[in-house]
Amino acid sequence: MKQILFILLLFSVLKSIAQVNQAQVQPLDTVALKVTRIDKNPDQVTASFSRVRFRESALNQQQLSLQEYLNQLNGVFSLNANNYAQDLRISIRGFGARSAFGIRGIKLVVDGIPETTPDGQGQIDNLPLGIIDNIAVLRGSSSALYGNASGGVISVNTIDDFKKDFVEIGLTAGSYNMLQSQVTAGFKTEASRYVIHANQITTDGYRDQSGFENYLFNYRSFHDLSKNTQLNFQLNYANSPEAEDPGSLNAEAISTDRRQARDRNLLFETQEAVQQVKLGTSLEHQRGNWNFNGYGFYSYRDFEARLPFEFGGAIDLNRNYFGVGVNTTRVSKKEHLSFKQQLGIDYGYQNDARRRFENLEGERGTVTLDQNERFSGLGFFYLQDYEWKKWTVNAGVRYDINVLSVSDEFESDGINNDDITINQFSLNAGAAYKLNDKNQLYATVSNSYETPVLSELSANPEDDGGFNQNLEAQQALNFEIGYRGKYEKLNLNSTLFYTFTTDDIVPFELQDFPDRTFFRNAGSSERLGTEIAAQYRFNPTWSAGLTYNFSYFTYQDYELPNGDFSGNNLPAIPRHLAQLMITYTKNSFNITMSAQYRDQMFTNDANSTVEPEVIIGQLRGSYKFQLSGVSLTPFAGINNLFDQKYNDNIRINAFGGRYFEPAPGFNTYAGLRVRF
Repeated sequence: MKQILFILLLFSVLKSIAQVNQAQVQPLDTVALKVTRIDKNPDQVTASFSRVRFRESALNQQQLSLQEYLNQLNGVFSLNANNYAQDLRISIRGFGARSAFGIRGIKLVVDGIPETTPDGQGQIDNLPLGIIDNIAVLRGSSSALYGNASGGVISVNTIDDFKKDFVEIGLTAGSYNMLQSQVTAGFKTEASRYVIHANQITTDGYRDQSGFENYLFNYRSFHDLSKNTQLNFQLNYANSPEAEDPGSLNAEAISTDRRQARDRNLLFETQEAVQQVKLGTSLEHQRGNWNFNGYGFYSYRDFEARLPFEFGGAIDLNRNYFGVGVNTTRVSKKEHLSFKQQLGIDYGYQNDARRRFENLEGERGTVTLDQNERFSGLGFFYLQDYEWKKWTVNAGVRYDINVLSVSDEFESDGINNDDITINQFSLNAGAAYKLNDKNQLYATVSNSYETPVLSELSANPEDDGGFNQNLEAQQALNFEIGYRGKYEKLNLNSTLFYTFTTDDIVPFELQDFPDRTFFRNAGSSERLGTEIAAQYRFNPTWSAGLTYNFSYFTYQDYELPNGDFSGNNLPAIPRHLAQLMITYTKNSFNITMSAQYRDQMFTNDANSTVEPEVIIGQLRGSYKFQLSGVSLTPFAGINNLFDQKYNDNIRINAFGGRYFEPAPGFNTYAGLRVRF
């Protein structure tokens, strides 16, 4: 029945789209797209991308998870929005789906500076959700642009401009004792701008042993040193003293009590604590036809965690991560020809001091592992872009030198020092053709690679320290063709892609090491898919957005002693994913209703267990009014509007059938934002 209702909703929107009124013209989005490194107008991009601006639409969001924003971006799928100890798991065309925690295989850039570490790890517990202005996503393999772990690119940009000085205070309360308070301020001088944001969140969580507490501070400043030179600074600090992990359950346990935590997670008091600070600066200078960009940053992360097992179940990790990058772009024009070329260098260095201890039911015992893991990545890239009449053609090449090493400081079980060097050429080439001012066709071929992250290499099934030498880098080759069209009331984007991968990195568990996640290479896979996005404005009051993804992702060569999985579907990825969003805006009143259809997903490589299909609804609204010169915006929302019983996360290949982490049922939030 729910599928029929959803199809009827889609049909009604598509029927309205077919009856386009030719009288009303919508302005084109001409803001340059920067995620492509060489700035381009959207109609000149030769690859598939998604971009959404949130400055006003985010006012009535709960701002508890990045998933609230990503659900509006075509081609992006996320799980695990409610286990704050494991982070949101984001996938683009299957890249990132394997992650046991955090983000893998996808490059994350925040305000122009990489957030992803050189080895490919990304966390978002320090992301200032309350001041996100826009998010751009480059879908498909992008290692020629960003190097390692670039199966897709997510560029998050916070507020960087405003009309006048302001101070905004927000307070949000929600189900499960969720409470959030935030303060944002923006100030201008003749040559500088400053944006300061502070945020605090606490919640008990939906399940037992799932509480969360987080404090965040973010500072950005922009200084015009001259007409052609801008210097920027940023400081980010996050402190999450508690993020509990309720663990995964099997189907029988869920049928008994959806809100329970796993018994071993309670016994070993599983949770994590994180402190992180990041300092960054960037410089942009333009002189004639030349443009120079440079950035530098330093990040320190202090991480402690308790896992649901004794030997090595207490983790202490100190991470030092810094990077620099410079590039110069030259633009030349002659008659109908415009030629852009960019030459650049990126360097990143990561040092993880990792120690493991016995977890004696929540108390730290003796040390079981002590090692320093290092990853340095140096990349050289050259990009060029031609525009001639109706054609845009570009190409890029990059060479990365990645050096991984581990030094064993725990000598009582022998010395296990390892070194790995992974060098990689990456290429891309694309073309776009304007059929007319409103319609474009494009095609791209590109590749990407993905080294195992340090924590995956250190999860050694031999359990003797050092790296898992049997784990190889994953490779991918991507082909895509697409269409973009802008009509009077309708924007339409569609992409057809095919990706072939080798040495897929997949997680698994072993009976001899319960609750520990290991990784192996899974031969090859084929990924065939379609991504469609349509935005339609009925009139100044009503608008609708529709996205649909078809993902037919299968293993082609994957044989293990316990079975041949060739031909099976990649787990934790729905074949059909669709989202419908309808928005009503009038006289400062805004209400948005969304419904996401998520097809069934397999939970393991054997495809023996299925997470059923589901429709997940949300309703949110706000009203903005003035009172004595002060802007007030009360807002409220309902999550899981249809009170569906589904699982928010799938732990792939978990031992004992413990694949599932239940999602909250019908839940609500409300708050007030006051702007001076």
